[in-house]
Amino acid sequence: MKQVVRLVVTFGVLSLLVTPAFARVAAIETAVAAVDDSEPALDAAVAEAVDTVARGAEAMGLTHLQLTRATIVEHTVIIRILATDTPTSSEPGATGSPDEMAPPTPKDGSAGTAEWL
Repeated sequence: MKQVVRLVVTFGVLSLLVTPAFARVAAIETAVAAVDDSEPALDAAVAEAVDTVARGAEAMGLTHLQLTRATIVEHTVIIRILATDTPTSSEPGATGSPDEMAPPTPKDGSAGTAEWL
């Protein structure tokens, strides 16, 4: 009996010391009807759909967006994103810690100057 009590107390103390890392994730999808099949009409529908899903993610406090689906079915544009509150490792510019934010050093031994063409 004492061993069971010790085990329960040990797990209780460990659960208080270890805090889980929860990431919030939402899949947001919207469909916007296009006026016709012309390119300007489709561009306007895509812009409205992207704006709608981005505003939805922002309203939930999710700042990192990843486009997962973009299709056109008849006269309807369908956009789906995956929104999270933490950057994914494949996201451009995503960093895991401030130590990883150091600027890259040139491999060819140059002084690191950029040349614009």
